[in-house]
Amino acid sequence: MKTAIIGAGVIGLCTAHYLNKAGHEITVFEREESPGMVTSLGNGGCFSYTMPTVWNAPGSLKMFLSSLLSPETAPIRFKLSALPGMVPWGAKFLKYANKTDFVRLTQKNQRLAAYSKNSLESLLDETSIDCAYVDRGFLEIFEDEAALKTHGQMARQLAPDPDTVKILDASETIAYEPSLKSIEHKLAGALLLAADKSGDSHQFCIGLAAYLAEQGVTFSYGTKVENLAASEGNPTVKTKSGTKAFDRLVIAAGNGSPALAKMLGIRLPMKPAKGFSFTIPMDDFPVKPNCPIVDIGTKSGFNPFGDKKLRWVGGAEFSGLDFSTPTEFWDRAYRCFDEVFPGVNVRPHIENQTPWVGFRPMNVDGVPLIGPTKIPGVFLNTGHGWMGWTLAAGSARLLSHQILGTKPDTNLQLLADDYLLSRFR
Repeated sequence: MKTAIIGAGVIGLCTAHYLNKAGHEITVFEREESPGMVTSLGNGGCFSYTMPTVWNAPGSLKMFLSSLLSPETAPIRFKLSALPGMVPWGAKFLKYANKTDFVRLTQKNQRLAAYSKNSLESLLDETSIDCAYVDRGFLEIFEDEAALKTHGQMARQLAPDPDTVKILDASETIAYEPSLKSIEHKLAGALLLAADKSGDSHQFCIGLAAYLAEQGVTFSYGTKVENLAASEGNPTVKTKSGTKAFDRLVIAAGNGSPALAKMLGIRLPMKPAKGFSFTIPMDDFPVKPNCPIVDIGTKSGFNPFGDKKLRWVGGAEFSGLDFSTPTEFWDRAYRCFDEVFPGVNVRPHIENQTPWVGFRPMNVDGVPLIGPTKIPGVFLNTGHGWMGWTLAAGSARLLSHQILGTKPDTNLQLLADDYLLSRFR
C-alpha cells in the first residue's frame, strides 16, 4: 500500500510511524528543508493531558470585544484587516462558546489526550528518541484567590482523575517550584496539574524523522505540493518533479491543510492563530525553574527544557498567515518576565532576537479533524489548534486504525466519529 503524507511536523511524522509499522510504503512531502520547522519548531512544549480545553469558552464574545478595545494588553489579538474574512468562522466559533459545548468538546480532546499519552510513551520506548521528556506536571499560578478557587473547581470537575489536580497555597507553590520565591508575597497559590508533562517537539521531530528514514520511509524535503487530484480512489500528488500516484493520501500539513484540501474540493473550517515564543539561556537565573509555569495573570507560559534553556510563549493573534511580529511584542515579553521572574535581566537575550512565529491550526469547534473525507483514499489529520504536541501520537494511531479498518486498541471511550470532518454537515 503506497501512502503519501503531506507534512513533517509532529502530526505527519507520527502518522508515518504508525502506518509504516503497519506495512505501508510511505512517502512524506515537506515544503521545508528539514522536519519540524514550522509549528513544531517553537511551540510551548507542554503536554496538556489534564485540561486540553477548547478555546470556545463561555465569555468568548466579551473577550473578543475587550481585545478590540485594548489590543496592547489582550492575550488574544485580532488584526482589523483580517476580521472580514473571519466573520463566518467566528460566528460558528461563538456558537460553541457555551458551557455545555465547552465541556462536551473538551471531553472529546481529553479522551484523545489519554490515548495519546499512552501512545507517545510507547513510541518513545520503542524508538529511544530523546526529546527532553519531563514528568513534573505543570503549575498555573494565580494572584487572585477567587480565580484560583474557581479554576481549581473547574479543573477538578473536568479532569479524568480529580486527584491529579492539586490546589496549592503560596508556600506550597514555592516548595514545589523554588524559582518563584521572589513573588511569593503576591501569589494566592497555584494549580498543580500533576499528570501533565513537557518535551521538545522539534527535537522529537528530528529524532523520529531519522528513525523513520532508517525504517525505509522516504522523505521529500523542500518540496511544494502544486496540485492534488483523485480518481477512482487513487490520489495523485503533483510537485515540480512530476506527478505520483498513491493508494492513500493523508493531509497533515497544519495551516497548509485548508489550501491542500481545497484542491480536492474539500473545505476545512480552520483558521490560523499566530503564536510567538522566545527561547533563552537560563544562565542568569539564581534558581532555575524545573517545571512548566503558566501565569494566569499575563496569559503566558514558561517552560524549561533541561537546565540550559527556557521557552517563553505569550499571546495569540488572528491575522491570517502574516508572519510579522507586532512592535509591542517585545515589551509584552519583558512585562511577563518582570511579573514572574523579577530581577532576572532577560533583555540582552530578547532585544536582538527574532521570535519564533508559528500558526496554531484552529478548527472551529476546537476538536481536530481525523479520518476519511468524501474523496475515497484521502484522509485528514489536522486542525489540532494549540494541542498538536499533546494529541499527535494518539491522533496518528487513531488514524492508522481508520485507514487499516481496525478498532483502536484501547478501553477508553474513544469514538472515531467525534473527529470526522463529516460532523459539520
